[in-house]
Amino acid sequence: MNKKRLSLILSALVLFTLVLSLTGCPTSWYIKKYAGNYSGTFTNKTYTRNWSGTIDASGSFSGIFDTGSFRYHAKGSVTEKGILSGVATMENGDSTIKFKGEIKLKQVSGSWYTNSDEKGTFTGEKN
Repeated sequence: MNKKRLSLILSALVLFTLVLSLTGCPTSWYIKKYAGNYSGTFTNKTYTRNWSGTIDASGSFSGIFDTGSFRYHAKGSVTEKGILSGVATMENGDSTIKFKGEIKLKQVSGSWYTNSDEKGTFTGEKN
């Protein structure tokens, strides 16, 4: 009886270890650490303007890039390694901003460009 019980316990332990090694830590755990509100500036050669946005627990980003004259509504996502990317579309749909950056220690920085060949950088932080 003891050998049978020991064999059953060892089999269950091996099965549990196999399942845990195949699934690992869920990706959502890594993404959740980036969740929150962010804000900062985006610049090119002639101006500096403001942006703000939110990353939810699933890694989806939504925000606003505000040029003062136009507002761009941004949608994007963050990966488990902190890479933030997406597209912001002008309210009237005439122009888009594509952006990609990295979040490190609550600081975000990256680059952006438009479909009219404007480009620049953006920086910000988690609020």
